[in-house]
Amino acid sequence: MPSDAFLLVSYGSPECRDDVIPFLSNLFHGRDVSPARLEEVVKKAAAQYDEAALQTGQFSPLSQQCRLLVDRLRQRNRLCGPVYWGNLFWHPLLTDTLTEMQERGIRKATVFITSPFESEFSRKRYIDALENARNKIEIRLLPAFGNHPLYYRAVADRILEAASRITPHTRILFTAHSLPLSDQGTRQYVSQLNKAASELLPASLKTLPWELVFQSRGGKPSDPWLEPEILARIRQLAENRDQTGQPLSLLIVPVGFLLENKETVYDLDIQVLPLCDELRIPAVRVPTAGSLPSILEMIEQMG
Repeated sequence: MPSDAFLLVSYGSPECRDDVIPFLSNLFHGRDVSPARLEEVVKKAAAQYDEAALQTGQFSPLSQQCRLLVDRLRQRNRLCGPVYWGNLFWHPLLTDTLTEMQERGIRKATVFITSPFESEFSRKRYIDALENARNKIEIRLLPAFGNHPLYYRAVADRILEAASRITPHTRILFTAHSLPLSDQGTRQYVSQLNKAASELLPASLKTLPWELVFQSRGGKPSDPWLEPEILARIRQLAENRDQTGQPLSLLIVPVGFLLENKETVYDLDIQVLPLCDELRIPAVRVPTAGSLPSILEMIEQMG
C-alpha cells in the first residue's frame, strides 16, 4: 500500500519571547531533573534565546527553515500525497498534525525526520513520539540521511560558496551536536559523521586538513559528553599557532544539522565567531544545507 501523505518531523522552536518558556516547559516535561536543576537549565536556555534574538532578530530560525522546506516540497509536487509538518516541542505539534491527518483520511504516511545522523539521542525521541501519537496512521519512516550522496552534495555546495575565503592555511572544523557518552548510539553516530566529513569535500579541497568537533552539549556538567568541544579546540589551535608561528584560518561546517536553529546561531555565530575574532583567527561559518535543490531531490528519492 503506497503512502498517501508525507510528514516532515522536526524539533520545534520558539518564534517570539512569549513562546520561549512554554517551549522549554514542553522540552523538559517528564524528564528526571530536579526542580533546582530544571530552573537553572531553563534560565540559561531562555537567556540564550534572548541573546539570539538580540543579535539576529530571531529567537530561532528553525520554524522559518521548516516552512521553507515544506513550501518548496509542495511546489515541486513530486511526493505522494499532501505534505504535512509536525514538531516535537512546539507548534505545529506532532500530535496535532497527526490528528489532522487522520481526520482528513490519511491512513499511511511517509515520515522524514530532519536529524541527519543516527543516534539514540538524536532520532529515538522522534521515533518514540511518532509511535505514541500516530493513532491509526501507518508510518513508513525514512532512514537517516547524513551519508546520502545528495546530502554530501548539498554540504559541499555550501562549502564551495565560501571557497574564495579559503587559504592554504585553512583547517576545516566539521561540527555536530554533542552526545552523552552513555548514549548507546554514540559510536555509530561518530562513525557516520567521520564518514561524511571524509567523503563530502569537493576534489579541489581534499588536501585541506579537517577534524570533527562537537557543540551544544547539555546534561549535568559532571557527565562525560563527546569531545573535542569546539570552543576548547579553537583555543588549543590558537595556542599551537602561537607556538609554531604557522598561519591559521578556520572553515566551520555544521554538518550535523540540516536546518539552521538556535544551536547553530547561538553556539557558532554568537560564541564561536567572536572567540575567533578575539584570538585573531580568520573564520568562516558555512550555512547548513537547508532546502537546496539537492536536498529536495534527496527527500523525493527517499520518499
